[in-house]
Amino acid sequence: IPYKEMNYQWDVYNETTPSIHGDAFPGARHVYDNMLADFAVRAIGNIPMDDKMRCMLLRLTPLDRTVMCVMSASGQGKTTFVRQLKQKTGSYHVSSDYLLSSILGMKDADAHSDQVKTIKAAVATVPTDKIWSRFFRMIEEDEALCDAFLDIVALQLEAAGDKRLVSFDIDAREQETRSKIKDFFQKRGLKVWICTT
Repeated sequence: IPYKEMNYQWDVYNETTPSIHGDAFPGARHVYDNMLADFAVRAIGNIPMDDKMRCMLLRLTPLDRTVMCVMSASGQGKTTFVRQLKQKTGSYHVSSDYLLSSILGMKDADAHSDQVKTIKAAVATVPTDKIWSRFFRMIEEDEALCDAFLDIVALQLEAAGDKRLVSFDIDAREQETRSKIKDFFQKRGLKVWICTT
């Protein structure tokens, strides 16, 4: 993208309407803005061309929804990190602890999905005061239980509306479980960042 120092001929803002240049009617710049509307744009350098005009080098990444999976043992700072992330980005967050609490609080007389039934059956014999310490170890040992829980997480993430960045925290300690969680979201067409604290 050719530009003059301190006098940019093109811009990389992801605005759509109206043109960020204040044009009353869509012009070439407005079309250019729309072309970039679905991409994250990062400048990665600039080089002089044969005609001495400098060109900006950009990396364009499609703006698919991205899930940031924050994983670590209890008490390692997952919640603190996610709170700071939400303040800076306005992202949507799903807390595995709150989600598990919601599932356990559902009345048995109500109709439930197979996933909820699987989770409630798995913890039925676990003492109430030990559920949170044991449940996340159980999903590392039981693939069906892990799948059931992640299915419910995926449904929660759908409530994020048009937010591009969503986050999910979980007490996952085994590398195999972390890889499984990453694969789960990627198979649903989401980009995944793994963050361990």
